[in-house]
Amino acid sequence: MLCGIRVFALALLTSTQFQTAETQRNNQSQSSPAVSQGPSDIELLTDTEEIDFKPYIQVVYSAVRYRWMLTMPTSVQLGEQGRNVIKFRILPDGTVPTDSPKIEISSQKKDLDQASLRAIQKAAPFKHLPEKFSKPFIELRFTFYYNCKPAKS
Repeated sequence: MLCGIRVFALALLTSTQFQTAETQRNNQSQSSPAVSQGPSDIELLTDTEEIDFKPYIQVVYSAVRYRWMLTMPTSVQLGEQGRNVIKFRILPDGTVPTDSPKIEISSQKKDLDQASLRAIQKAAPFKHLPEKFSKPFIELRFTFYYNCKPAKS
């Protein structure tokens, strides 16, 4: 069972989708959803100051996914389902503040929520933010799916 989960995770890593706040505004004006609907969602909530954050977000995504797979609750292997959304900040030096991450939408299952929080905490620190970025942090929203598929838009 664990082998199948790892193969699935590799497929997820190659199909990362994310949006910036600017992309969200453009998509909303075109009647598209604010959050991407891929196998796993990561959303950059901070204005990017026209800096290309895509490579940085892909590295964050991969690190969190890797840690998530290492801390997967055994209940998930037994078929437990759920979805949660975690919001967190990354400081210029790549660290995640102690008051972040926070559960934005709970799965209502403590083991799933804890696994998602733990994945982000264990993946940090990340690489430094781009030097040209002037804000004090970036804010991300990460959606975790446990044995369920993202909703279709």
